[in-house]
Amino acid sequence: MGELLIPLGCCVLFAARDSLDIVVRFTINEKSYRPAERGEVLEKVCAWAAAGGWMTVNYKPDRRIRVICAQMPQEGDLASRRQYQITFRAYGVPCWQQENPTTLRITGTESGQRDFGVAGNRSSVMDIQFRNTGSAAVNTLSVTCGGSTFAFTLIGRPIWA
Repeated sequence: MGELLIPLGCCVLFAARDSLDIVVRFTINEKSYRPAERGEVLEKVCAWAAAGGWMTVNYKPDRRIRVICAQMPQEGDLASRRQYQITFRAYGVPCWQQENPTTLRITGTESGQRDFGVAGNRSSVMDIQFRNTGSAAVNTLSVTCGGSTFAFTLIGRPIWA
């Protein structure tokens, strides 16, 4: 039998995912009797995959995920038609995110409020950027998400004002 030891002062708040693997399967449609050409196609696919970056797929509209290439396809017998696979891995924010962020712009001396929805079925993170593009001071800013509020006061004027 094993023991689960949790140091004093720590508690498990929620289960978070450290990474997410996405496997892409493909075939090479170059003629099987031309292994050199099939090899060239596979090298180009590997060069594309090695770069990583933002991944989008046709079955998840308006979603993207930042990935690295975790495992390249095995070359095998290039003279036979077979299925290859590449494993991409997402770290940091291992969830599909909106491709186009939602924004709120306020002009003049107005105050503003906007509700942002997060689609999906898992707990995730929210990235917030605030920029005062005017010359007047912003005295307060508060962000409420998931029942918690972050309140900032006496923010002041922009550096360039």
